[in-house]
Amino acid sequence: MADRREAWSRMAEGYDEWFRRGAGPLIYEAEVEGLRQAAEKLRPGLLLDVGCGTGLFSKVFMEMGWRVMGVDYALGMASAASAKSLDVVLADGCHLPFRSDFCDSVLMFTVLEFLPCEDEALKEAFRVLRDGGSLILGVHNRVNPWNLYRKLRARRKPFSSYRSIKYHSLAGLKAEVEKFSFKLEEACSVVFHPKTLRVERFLRKLGVGIGRAGSILIVRAVKDSSTSQRQP
Repeated sequence: MADRREAWSRMAEGYDEWFRRGAGPLIYEAEVEGLRQAAEKLRPGLLLDVGCGTGLFSKVFMEMGWRVMGVDYALGMASAASAKSLDVVLADGCHLPFRSDFCDSVLMFTVLEFLPCEDEALKEAFRVLRDGGSLILGVHNRVNPWNLYRKLRARRKPFSSYRSIKYHSLAGLKAEVEKFSFKLEEACSVVFHPKTLRVERFLRKLGVGIGRAGSILIVRAVKDSSTSQRQP
């Protein structure tokens, strides 16, 4: 665990820069649009960004009028987020240091699939959300060909963060969140492949998405307290 934490801390220095180079700006634009779509029907309130990293995506919600509190267990990431004027708590997403019914929404963007404790993280998200609150997840899509390539390539790179990732299908993710008393309300995907980004951008302007084939699945699920007694 300590080694993983240190590795993520070291990544903080170049994390934002990655989104400024090559296909990075178009990837960021697509991911931001997906997040905005997931949150557009929600009334802004207090959002807990679990695994906030450098705060790059926290800023998106702050600009939409949300009060955002970040959570990250890597000091380097938390420090970078604090530099963006984000309130950050140094903590593990599987053991959140907040009371129950604490916030209106929880965001975990490309976080859940890297955790060794997915079940605990979803239980904690349910606990800290107010009744009717929303969980917004962004996860790597199992059926996307670019992700398959990255998964195979990571096998030859012992220090790649993609070696330990758990890829999700939409059906599998839906079953996972419903197991913990969330009701899936919306889903989309973004970034089929870096080389198709300009085409994807054009399609978005026409109101046409890429279905469920993108490399990142983005879903919104609501806390359904009426079924909480069925939690495992």
